[in-house]
Amino acid sequence: MVMNGDDTGRSTAATGLGDEPAAVPATVDGAVAVDALVCASCGEEAPPGTTWCEACGHELSTEPKPACVSCGEREVDPDEGYCLSCGYRQPRERDHVRLDEGPVVAVSDRGRRHHDNEDAVAIGTVAPVIDVRDGHRDGGAGPSGESPVAVLVVCDGVSSTAGSAEASSRAAQAACDALLVGLSDPGAVEGAEAATVGGDPATPAGPMALAPLFERAVEAAQGEAAGAADDPTAPDTKPDDGGSPSSTLVSVVVRPLPGGTVELSTAWVGDSRAYWVGPDEALRLTGDDHELQGGLIRWLGADSVDPTPDLARAVVGGPGHLVVCTDGLWRYVAEPAELAALLRRLVEEGRSGVGLAEALVSHANQQGGHDNITVALWSSDHEVATGDGPPPPDTSETSEREATP
Repeated sequence: MVMNGDDTGRSTAATGLGDEPAAVPATVDGAVAVDALVCASCGEEAPPGTTWCEACGHELSTEPKPACVSCGEREVDPDEGYCLSCGYRQPRERDHVRLDEGPVVAVSDRGRRHHDNEDAVAIGTVAPVIDVRDGHRDGGAGPSGESPVAVLVVCDGVSSTAGSAEASSRAAQAACDALLVGLSDPGAVEGAEAATVGGDPATPAGPMALAPLFERAVEAAQGEAAGAADDPTAPDTKPDDGGSPSSTLVSVVVRPLPGGTVELSTAWVGDSRAYWVGPDEALRLTGDDHELQGGLIRWLGADSVDPTPDLARAVVGGPGHLVVCTDGLWRYVAEPAELAALLRRLVEEGRSGVGLAEALVSHANQQGGHDNITVALWSSDHEVATGDGPPPPDTSETSEREATP
């Protein structure tokens, strides 16, 4: 802040925003009389020895409060994040998150109705040293030597229990880290008994080499989600109803294959979803762990009864888009054909990459934004389908908790 001189001969002085209030020489007929204090918040002078600004009430020995984004007053409580003048809640870092890792991007948004964003997302890419089709060592950047493997993890913190924002954040990062490390380490899957997945014409029957890796990733996520209940530093944003911090999880490993096809390996706990939308097909890759009334029957957290993930593997034709999302998006475009139509319109408008993910989040907000909204997106091209595709996997009769789309 700069205080300008005037015709009385007062000199121009710049004040800092340090721990001590700035002193400006006050003059009488050009002679220095006393050192007046200057409020770092409003710029008004205060008599020496004053601890509070008489003009704005700011404590002179502290940094100025941040300005409210709504009313402009410097009355924001730094601990609670609310403006003491107008009551407006100030934006928080997690309210809107954008991630861009080249072929994979993500956007997470608080939505219009919730005070906090309890969704979480983690993404990454890796050049694998294993062939995820059969679990054998590859020794390079995949059998084709081309595109890296992408990892997408989305978690939805259960809003009815305190601390779920911390649980979802911990779980997403733990699962993503475990998958990226495992895909880079041949010892992570070599020698493990691969689960057999098959039955859909688009999915060759055979070993799902990533099954043990997914199980370890979800186990790590479960441990982190459960640990959120014991973290004294985790923010508690709502009254405790007796439940433990909880979260859903969906994770997808994307591997482009020779010939333009794409392998999608998926694991989930809860009702966050994954969809594939290609030029000739639009399909849902996950089921929902719901009871008949719609409540969750499986989740991650200290009070989870069964955090074992469902698994699915599909080989699809590219180009296309993989959409991994929370119910903040899919409740507005639940059917694959609905999502395909929305993607086609957005692509025709020129959206791509993180801009396309932002547009999907904006669509959910335009429909009401009743929940937090998170979208992770992997795209191989801009072509999208219009068909319904096959139904979502039915996991009710699978003893190994695996499914095929």
